[in-house]
Order: sequence, then C-alpha cells, then structure tokens
Amino acid sequence: MSLVNPRNPAEATDGLATLTACATAVAALIYALNVASVFVSEGAADVFGYVQIGGAVLIGAAYLPLLIVLKLRGGQPAGRGTSPGYLSALFRQAGLTAFSLTIAFLVLLSVFGESFLTRFSAERSIDLMLAFGLASFSLAFFVINRFSRLGEEAGGA
Repeated sequence: MSLVNPRNPAEATDGLATLTACATAVAALIYALNVASVFVSEGAADVFGYVQIGGAVLIGAAYLPLLIVLKLRGGQPAGRGTSPGYLSALFRQAGLTAFSLTIAFLVLLSVFGESFLTRFSAERSIDLMLAFGLASFSLAFFVINRFSRLGEEAGGA
C-alpha cells in the first residue's frame, strides 16, 4: 500500500489514521522540546527552537497535503459512517487511555510537583501537560493498533 495512492477507501482511511497519530507524535515532540529547553544551555535551546520550527513545518508541509490527498481518495475520519468500525474504536480507546494516563500524570505531578514544578513557568507547565497528553495518545494509538484484539470487539476484522 502506498500512502499517497491507496488501493481502496479502507486503506486511505487507515493511512489517514496512522498519519494523524504520527502528526500527534510530532506535536508532542515540539511541546516536549519546549519544556526541555529549560534544562539545557542557551545554545542547545536555540537548536531545540530550530527543531521545533522544523517539526511545525513538517506537520504543515507533509501532513496537511497528505491529509487532503487521502480525504480525496476516500479516507474518512474515525467514527464517521453507519456502523462502529475498527478505526473509531481505536481512536476512542487511544483517547481514553491517553486521558487516563494524563490524569495519573497530573496526580503524580501534584504529589511530587513542589520540587519539580518550581523550575517551570506556567507556560512551560502547560507545555509539559500537553506534551504528555499528545505523546500518550500517539503511543496508545500505535500500541493498541499493533498489539490488541480491538477488531474483534468492534465487530470487524
């Protein structure tokens, strides 16, 4: 299967979902580098800034055109259609997993936050939470997609 030239609408939808999870991972990396820039030297922080710009350009220049191509070739967002399918169940499960992990992370931060969060401004703290939430969604998507039997629960493959 070619990502740009899928054989059927199902492959286009699968490519669209995988591409969305990859773009989410890149967005998480952008936020994580913004948080990590507090702990590194000024020169390394400048390099992180360029990597962040590169990630944003990658999302804008690669993800958005591929999104349009896949949508034109039959890809539909998860949850759209007459019956619940594998992708809608996958996105729902990944979202619930990411939400649960993010809540657990916030509780952990509230317990250990006194010593850790004093180094961060409010903006960096929000970036930390966004990075964790996006990364956990992306990781949950790939783990559930590769290693679970979600298709049997969704009534599909």
